Amino acid sequence: LLQNGFAMSDETIQQIKNTANHQESMLDEVVQYIQKKCSFYVVTSYGHPFILSDNPVLIDKYDNAKYIFPVDPKHAIICAVRETDANMDWGYLNSIEDDTVDEINYFSLQNADNLIVCHPDDKAYCLALLQRVNHRKNNQNSKGDMQGAEKK
Repeated sequence: LLQNGFAMSDETIQQIKNTANHQESMLDEVVQYIQKKCSFYVVTSYGHPFILSDNPVLIDKYDNAKYIFPVDPKHAIICAVRETDANMDWGYLNSIEDDTVDEINYFSLQNADNLIVCHPDDKAYCLALLQRVNHRKNNQNSKGDMQGAEKK
């Protein structure tokens, strides 16, 4: 900024430096947490495909699986939080049930903001799940509208 003719007080310059240092220390803390508390597993689906979206799936019901990241139609990475500190580890799970893939995909579609990706061969499957998500959202919105009308 200074090279482009912007004038800043010494206090402002110090605040910018402190912010940059704080962000680096926060990143270090996150990396340390991941290294001490997380295990990662790669799972393979031999049946239903994974659907990718712009948000990871956050699920707590699968034995401390916190995040599930579908990375392609056949594979996902699961981040599980361990109860005790240890070195970060990786594992591979042979396969995952179609019902579980469907549930992960449902949450992935539900969490998506702007982007959903599926293989063209899986378009019908993806659209059917998307219709379920939209149907549920519409039902929840309708119930909320009706409850609001009852209160008036």
